[in-house]
Amino acid sequence: AAFVALKKDVEELRQDPEKKKFRHNYEKLIVRLQAVANTHKEGSRADDCAFVAAQLLEELASVSVVSADKEAAVDAFDHAGTDDDAVSARAALVTALLTKTALGDAEDILVAGKAKLKKGAQPRAVGDISLAEGQLAMQRGDFATSRAAYTRAVVAFRKIGDRFALGDVLVGLGQLLLRSQAPKRAWRLVRRAEWIFTDLDARGQLKRIQPLLNATQGLA
Repeated sequence: AAFVALKKDVEELRQDPEKKKFRHNYEKLIVRLQAVANTHKEGSRADDCAFVAAQLLEELASVSVVSADKEAAVDAFDHAGTDDDAVSARAALVTALLTKTALGDAEDILVAGKAKLKKGAQPRAVGDISLAEGQLAMQRGDFATSRAAYTRAVVAFRKIGDRFALGDVLVGLGQLLLRSQAPKRAWRLVRRAEWIFTDLDARGQLKRIQPLLNATQGLA
């Protein structure tokens, strides 16, 4: 009964844009879920609670954009999720670290994530870690590795029909081609990303890619 009530509260949070703005709404549910998991240390209910808590930690991290939150999500998925979940959580942490130009730390997390990527891994995990690898390699100036990683991400996200993630990959490829002195090709890819985000009404992404779109268009 406790888990059913918690699941209802979790879904209410996920459906309420206003509540999702505040970390304390996530933290209260995470504490309650972890308490149930610790009380029922064995059995499906404990596993379910631990997994949902890990999901909420990842959702909180996506809102807060705080590296410590992403690290907590990685740790939670290591204990409660599948290897694929752990890979995707590490990919998110790599992306967060790159925004702080912490390339060394990002490299360590990427290596750990790829080590958990098993044969037959789900396309989501392959796509997430490949996108992160492409971003890191581009920042390091390793364009060949970046291109190969982005290509793997395209294939993976197409398999599951994740157009939002595919748009992100196209933006990454556009940045890569611009740095590789191929602005015309870069512009075409960023334009494709713009079409995707427009169709999805992803206004935040459209705003984010506008400077890149202008830069590629001006040089094409």
